[in-house]
Amino acid sequence: VAVVISLLFYQALATGETYCLGLRSRCRGDLVTASGDPIQYWVLVAIWYMLAWLSWATGIYTLLRPNQPS
Repeated sequence: VAVVISLLFYQALATGETYCLGLRSRCRGDLVTASGDPIQYWVLVAIWYMLAWLSWATGIYTLLRPNQPS
């Protein structure tokens, strides 16, 4: 999950377009471009960033936490 979200974040920054997450009723998986709707684009990029960061942090914490006594 973390890898997929990170790749979507990278794709958004590299190409200048990202997938609409259904934040508005009119978008159904359409692409949002930086030149077409810059505010929605940057909001979506921030969401991808936060989701990528949280998923990587959760995965790393799960792998590196100390063993719990049973």
